Amino acid sequence: MVRHARGDGPPSIYLINNAALLSPVGPAETLDLEEAQNHILTNLAGPIYLTASLLGAVSGSRLDSHVTVVNITSGAGKSPYFRRSVYCAGKAGLDMFTRTVAHEQAGRNLPHRVFAVRPGVVDTSMQTLTRNLPDEATHDRELFLRLKRDGKLLPPDIAAELTLRTLDDPRVQSGDIVDVRELYPDHVAL
Repeated sequence: MVRHARGDGPPSIYLINNAALLSPVGPAETLDLEEAQNHILTNLAGPIYLTASLLGAVSGSRLDSHVTVVNITSGAGKSPYFRRSVYCAGKAGLDMFTRTVAHEQAGRNLPHRVFAVRPGVVDTSMQTLTRNLPDEATHDRELFLRLKRDGKLLPPDIAAELTLRTLDDPRVQSGDIVDVRELYPDHVAL
């Protein structure tokens, strides 16, 4: 067992939960249940386990470290996307987990900060997969093709930079679900 004297730990610890899967895509009645389970384990259970483990480790120690947890979410957490029910459910669950943990932390003497960031439409492999799905699979394929063609997808490095900027932004409060397109409109194409 490692013991630390008060103040021996780092002053701040950051956890950014960013892993996500898109598949399975399709009507609910055709979903592969094993694929759906893997999806939920990655997109929702993973961030829950990591956040709980970190908060438990810090609160169960003598460290004075302040924790900030950032969950990367999506507009799919608040609006349905055709045939992406598992993705939408996972992001909605992540949003509610974020709000609930922040609510729990609010009553503490030294509350940790937990919030979620919607980076917008980022040019990732998930976007490539979405653009390569047949029209009948998503009903919005043309939108994503047009965004790519018009250079309106946010490059991953800019999405990462804007997400990191939220760490020190006094406007971002624990429990918030922030959209970088609204927070930093001069820095994004959409």
